[in-house]
Amino acid sequence: MRILVDIGHPAHVHYFKNFIHVMKAHNHKILVLARDRGPIKQLLDSEDIQYVCRGKGGKSLWRKALYSVKALAITSYYTIFFRPDVLMGHGLIYGVVVAKIFGKKSIATSDSDHAVKMAKFVSKLSYIFLNPSCYLPKYPNQHKFDSYMELLYLHPDFYTPKKNNGSFAYSEDKKLCLLRFVSWDAYHDKGEGGFSRNEKIDLVKKLSEYCHVIISSEGELPEELKRFEFKNHPNEIHDLLYACDLFIGESATMASECAVLGTPAIYVNSLQVGYLNEEDENYSLVYNFRNSYGVIEKALELVKDEELKENCKLNHQRLMREKISPTPFFVWLVEHLEDFKSGRVKYSKAQNNK
Repeated sequence: MRILVDIGHPAHVHYFKNFIHVMKAHNHKILVLARDRGPIKQLLDSEDIQYVCRGKGGKSLWRKALYSVKALAITSYYTIFFRPDVLMGHGLIYGVVVAKIFGKKSIATSDSDHAVKMAKFVSKLSYIFLNPSCYLPKYPNQHKFDSYMELLYLHPDFYTPKKNNGSFAYSEDKKLCLLRFVSWDAYHDKGEGGFSRNEKIDLVKKLSEYCHVIISSEGELPEELKRFEFKNHPNEIHDLLYACDLFIGESATMASECAVLGTPAIYVNSLQVGYLNEEDENYSLVYNFRNSYGVIEKALELVKDEELKENCKLNHQRLMREKISPTPFFVWLVEHLEDFKSGRVKYSKAQNNK
């Protein structure tokens, strides 16, 4: 088979890198189209995945519109000349349009149940609209799998943490806490919020009394906080999430990454998501806050709890027993796409454990 994989965000590299490697090992042909955004190129290069760049988007409305035309044109060009059987990606806004025009099949994944406009548009055009089982909205062409997107790259079948990464040098008499601040420029972030500038400074000041603090930030940090900034290779962030005693941040993805690694996480964002609600209510691995009120108090309570990591370990083990490894399912799905769509075959958890 010939598969075109679209990468529009650094997280998408993680979602599809193992899928790409396995599909290549199965002798399928893969073409990756990648947006020039953040560390996407760096991450793809580190995985030795060849790609075609589809350019960098803009921030103003007219630049975004111009980029959409460009991305559609580039995707169309490579659909014509690469001749994919399937176009696949997370969101896949451009891919589902092009697939529909050229009579191709498309698989669009999504776990953002709040991205309603995108989901309505993409689900109608896609061949398969693929969501985790905790994704509550219902859409056309929808199919679900019992796992999380983060397990595509953090399942132990594909990821082994470096437990003693020397690049995270810190005094062992204090616990390690990672903070993550986002830029709030995604389309679904409009009108949403997390920490203010002063709240970030106050949070770091209070936590520093008990923890070694590291900050990962999409935007410019206040001058007072720049000395805490994470400056290692982007590929090392998951080793840091595994090593730290507590995560506090505005990133839903990184909070869920912590959950599947067994690290307690505090998620602070007015935008709440289904998978984090499940990881909170079912597994007690994430603590959800709509704003910063009460966050410092909760954080200090957790860092002072000497049994926290052990309790999280037990909850994490139960999560891993109950969820499938999604990469083998994605591979199986593409290789059995028409039979799966028609209902002639079904995927079982027993197949996942082989």
